[in-house]
Amino acid sequence: MKKLFFIFSLIILAVAPALLVAANTPVKTVFPNGLTLIHQYDQTSEVVALDLFVKAGAGAEEKNQAGIANFIQNLLYNGTTSRTAKQIAFETESIGASISGSCAEDYALVRAVVFKEYFELMTEVFFDGVLNPTFPQEEVEKERANILASIKTRQDSIFNVAFDQLNEEIYGEHPYHKPIIGYKRTLQNITRKQIIAFYQQYYRPQNMILVVVGNISPKKITKLLKKYFPALAKTELTIQPINAAPATPTRFEPREMNLETKFKQAYLIMGYLVPSVSSQDYPVFKIIATLLGGGMNSRLFVNLREQQGLAYELDSFYPSRAYASVLCIYLGLKETNLAQAQSSVRKEINALKTIPVSPEELNSVKTYLAGQYLLSRQTNQSLAFYLGFYELLQKGYEYDSQYLTDLQAVTANDISQVANDYFSDNNLTRIKLIPQKNTNSGGTSD
Repeated sequence: MKKLFFIFSLIILAVAPALLVAANTPVKTVFPNGLTLIHQYDQTSEVVALDLFVKAGAGAEEKNQAGIANFIQNLLYNGTTSRTAKQIAFETESIGASISGSCAEDYALVRAVVFKEYFELMTEVFFDGVLNPTFPQEEVEKERANILASIKTRQDSIFNVAFDQLNEEIYGEHPYHKPIIGYKRTLQNITRKQIIAFYQQYYRPQNMILVVVGNISPKKITKLLKKYFPALAKTELTIQPINAAPATPTRFEPREMNLETKFKQAYLIMGYLVPSVSSQDYPVFKIIATLLGGGMNSRLFVNLREQQGLAYELDSFYPSRAYASVLCIYLGLKETNLAQAQSSVRKEINALKTIPVSPEELNSVKTYLAGQYLLSRQTNQSLAFYLGFYELLQKGYEYDSQYLTDLQAVTANDISQVANDYFSDNNLTRIKLIPQKNTNSGGTSD
């Protein structure tokens, strides 16, 4: 079985780069008004995807306005200068299109997908919502109620409670400490005036990256952009670019917190502050996260769950962020297993520092990541996302095709070096959630 898997691994690693080369090459254009367009022309597909990234994520918010970026994304299509929310929904559905908005730490994102023949009709609604929202007061209040309900519901997820607390402890005053959805206390006080001011500050062409993937010619896209951005030829000042995070985090002592919660199970979540997506070690951290907890063949899954039976669930991950990120490990388990699980995780971390990863295991992880990469880019919309995502994070849209090559270049020595550089107790934040003994309330209060 291992021999067959190894052969399959070699096939995947050999074919993946060829598949990427065969794809149409994306082209980047920066217009005089600062708007960035990335276009991948695919004449074989009748589905067109359009992703608009705005450098206006939760990281851009003021302390007293936590959640406002996400709030705006939920309001964009609730009324414009020429359409009501019902009209927008009707026009979108009548052509079989899909338009949605979301928010992350580093960006706000508006996405659309439609058949080629309806692309121009879709863009009329799409850009109307992005460029001409009116934020009607009644819609603001409806959405505020929805988000407040979501914040309350969020407290029913043990992972969200643990992860939110981990971020608060790791990031301190850095904007990443906040949940993207915001806090109850801040959402209750955000005004329509503040929403309009945030929108006017950030939703500008020089702060936008537009990605189009599908059977739409460059000439047609440019024509449409001139229609929706009449000042396309005018030069405007650009905002300051995202700065890379410091290469090495500074910590002087470990942080640990025990919290009693309403949940009947215990939870252990651990995080190491690590470099951003701009780091040359970015692919190394991706491999380490997968090596530890990515899938059923990962070290933590095999050793802690399958062999020792210490956890119901576990995982490890490394988010791609513009500023310092976190290598996170979490386990859902019985309270009586906490000490042993913590000791076992420490053992696996120390093994990364001192015992070189075998060629077979490293190759297996690379194959797993290559497979995930290819599966995650099967649609035009997923291609559009990753092109814009890496461009916004200043890796450059080209990095999407470079990513697999960088993964293949990672060595066992790279893994040991990174583990020794970053996985020390002085850089560790650990949160334990323990079932509450005396009352029924639990979770965080914000």
